[in-house]
Amino acid sequence: MSDAQRKALVIADNQLALNAGWDEAALSVLIQELDAEKFEIDLLGFAADDLDRYAIAVLTQMAVFPVFGLKVSLTENLVIGSVFTIISLARSYLLRRAFNALGQYRLRERRQ
Repeated sequence: MSDAQRKALVIADNQLALNAGWDEAALSVLIQELDAEKFEIDLLGFAADDLDRYAIAVLTQMAVFPVFGLKVSLTENLVIGSVFTIISLARSYLLRRAFNALGQYRLRERRQ
């Protein structure tokens, strides 16, 4: 494989990862099964905070939905929890980027 082909493969591999999606319900079940088997979940590449947020979202839904008369299956709870977790992660990322940009802007202003 030439150097150019290797570089193209690296780019294509990363692009595939960017375009990939998750079957949220299946992912959740697999993580729960691995956790029950005492597998070291940290090796999966998810931050512990992400998994904690997800678990809290799902458990909260399972406790609150019935109070409002909403009947939701476990799979639906897992998917809804995934959506809220993704939204939370995106919000955190965007806020972090905004504050970093603001900090950079203020630094440039001070230098002038």
